[in-house]
Amino acid sequence: MSLPAGRRLSDLCLACGLCCDGSLFRHVVLRDEEAQALADRGLAVQVTRKKSTLPLRCGGLNGLACTLYADRPHGCRAFVCTLGRALEREVVSFEAALSTVREAQARVAALGAALNPPRSADVMRAVREGAADVVEPGDDALLRQARQTKQFLTEHFLRGDSG
Repeated sequence: MSLPAGRRLSDLCLACGLCCDGSLFRHVVLRDEEAQALADRGLAVQVTRKKSTLPLRCGGLNGLACTLYADRPHGCRAFVCTLGRALEREVVSFEAALSTVREAQARVAALGAALNPPRSADVMRAVREGAADVVEPGDDALLRQARQTKQFLTEHFLRGDSG
């Protein structure tokens, strides 16, 4: 029995967490009312003169699941990754999409394990940016791993179209 497409997308999102853990983005921009509501829930909201943001890794992330999912901010609600759009259009099966998510998670974890010592913020920056500044000078293999991880995430989660 297949699940309705919308249900499959939310299932995929709740099994993924890459947009919430800092792998894809540094922060999410918040509306004023969202900023206050999240701050009231104890999340670290950053407020400047121009905007409020929720830094990522989100404090509402529990393992891979968003504890705020039903009440998540507009920026989170509006984002559907490339893989999610492909799933919605039935270009990719749920099983194939979940397999891609698992590979992405494994790549991020492997990069984190390769950093010595592993530093969460540095891992996420290396993943997002293929950042050379978190890799020891001369460690070309680790720099290549960071860049390949970034390329994989960009291709499967951030490109405008898939399939």
